[in-house]
Parts: sequence; structure tokens; C-alpha cells
Amino acid sequence: MSHAANVSITNSNGSNVVSVDISQLKPNGARKIVWTVTTSGWEFATNGIVIDDNNYNQFSNSSLYANNQKFSWDDANTDTRLYKYTVNVQPVGQPTLGASLDPQIQNGNNPPE
Repeated sequence: MSHAANVSITNSNGSNVVSVDISQLKPNGARKIVWTVTTSGWEFATNGIVIDDNNYNQFSNSSLYANNQKFSWDDANTDTRLYKYTVNVQPVGQPTLGASLDPQIQNGNNPPE
């Protein structure tokens, strides 16, 4: 199963603002987490989702696909740590004009019964 979040980009006073529809992801059990860019004309950078402090074997198999509109990581979710991550997006084909955001993943949620 997967856990999904949508990424959108708006322009506010000349600055690109990135947002994720779920500010703190809380997957139940081991899951593939999939982020999708929903704003036309934008895509993930090659380093679309960077998870901080990924030294605990929790996140593996990162993947950029669907014409750079989707980025995923497998989350083992075997600990209760809070992981910050960075979302990196760019206008299609324009990596020098990128924008980013730093939301969170909270591991430790039990699978539904």
C-alpha cells in the first residue's frame, strides 16, 4: 500500500511558495510514500524529496517517475522518530528557478486494526 501527498506551487508577491496538502505525514506500518506535483508547469527536481537524518534504515528505494510529476520513498516505519524532509520542485525544464519546502514524516503509527 502507499501513502500519498500532493505538492502544489503558488506565486505570492513574486516568490514561488511550495505546499504539501499533509503537513506531517503519518503512515500506518510499512508504506511507499508517494508525492505528486499537482501544479501545471512544475515538476520535481532530480532530488525531489530529501529526507534528513536517514541513517536509521527507514527510507529506501527513492524514485522519480511519471514525467517527474511523482517522487516516492519506501518507509519501513519500524521506529517512532520524526523525520524532516525537503521538497524540491522546479518549473518544467528550468532547474535554476526551483523552490523548496521542509515538512515532516512521523513514524511509529500502528497499522489499522
